[in-house]
Amino acid sequence: MDLRDKGVLITGAGRGLGREIALRLAGSGANLALVSRTDEDLKEVSEKVKELNGKAFAFAVDIRDEAAVYQLSVNAERGCGPIEVVINSAGLGRYNALELLTPGEIHEMIDTNLKGTIFTTQAIYQRMRPRASGLIVNVLSTAGREGKARETAYCASKWGVMGFSKALALEARKYGIRVTAFCPGGMDTPFWDHEPEERQPSKGRFLSAEVAAEGILQILSLPENVEIPEYAMRGL
Repeated sequence: MDLRDKGVLITGAGRGLGREIALRLAGSGANLALVSRTDEDLKEVSEKVKELNGKAFAFAVDIRDEAAVYQLSVNAERGCGPIEVVINSAGLGRYNALELLTPGEIHEMIDTNLKGTIFTTQAIYQRMRPRASGLIVNVLSTAGREGKARETAYCASKWGVMGFSKALALEARKYGIRVTAFCPGGMDTPFWDHEPEERQPSKGRFLSAEVAAEGILQILSLPENVEIPEYAMRGL
């Protein structure tokens, strides 16, 4: 897929995998719409993209807010032109035994990982449909394909995104829009920074953000008449 002068929207672009994807796409010629809740992170990534001769537009948006996400879709296309690619990379996890998860932690995961992905996709998808083209990549986790102890609500949020991705792929295909569920194993990124040390998993088999981003780039490199419904990868 030739990304030159095409709009690419990346959520969770301030840190971790989203940041790495943005930096890797800096040389593609794409107009990057970088989305995060944190202004400071966005500013740093945008400046780095521009240092790499890329084109970046920063949008500080909470994807849990459907009205803000709709306005994002308007503003992103004003700055970047038609959004041809959406990479839903924003997400968070809270890890503990089910009985120890707080209601706030459960709401946070469902609202960000599942509802935020749906809101963002819906806002851009309705703009893609009349153009009869587009690619949506939803970043899940291997937790969206299998159950994991101490990840009950997190798995629920990611399994929800998997169901959403598979169902949307069936709706979108007739409009020439492709949908991929990207499922990396655990990654060594700031994703874990909020967790106390005793609640963090062993990172011995974790992927680097650079390796996971390479998987995303492989999806983007394919011709527009090729669809990958699901792409899973994990460290050994």
